Amino acid sequence: MHRGHLMVLLCFVLCLASTAKCAEVERADADVIPTREELRLQLRPLTDEELKKQADAWQVRVQKKIAEVSQLQLEKKTGSTNKEIVGLQEEQDELLNRFRVVLDEWERKGGDAKKYRAYASAVSGLEFDFYNLQATFMVLKNWVMS
Repeated sequence: MHRGHLMVLLCFVLCLASTAKCAEVERADADVIPTREELRLQLRPLTDEELKKQADAWQVRVQKKIAEVSQLQLEKKTGSTNKEIVGLQEEQDELLNRFRVVLDEWERKGGDAKKYRAYASAVSGLEFDFYNLQATFMVLKNWVMS
């Protein structure tokens, strides 16, 4: 009987460790932005309902990145902050591109992405802070170089 309890305890500990590891992997994956092709392949087998959930999740990622950029823009504008803003704006653009890939696939399978597209359109594009010429120059330079 004692050995049975030990086995149950061992299984419980392994289960908890596995769950914690899965949560770690999910958090790490949330920071990774897949390529357009990787994302298309991941989305291909999904149903209309599953694609709507993906659209919701990608919209949240875009919103968080926009909030991060906005917060940084509100803080003091130093040289290092400008580089960080430009980097975050580039990440924001990548997220918006992937968000649109999700919306394209969802619409192919009958989903109504009109509101999502309106949101993406409203928050996309280069944003210039003409009071911070250094950051504006960096954004333009990166855009031209891309």
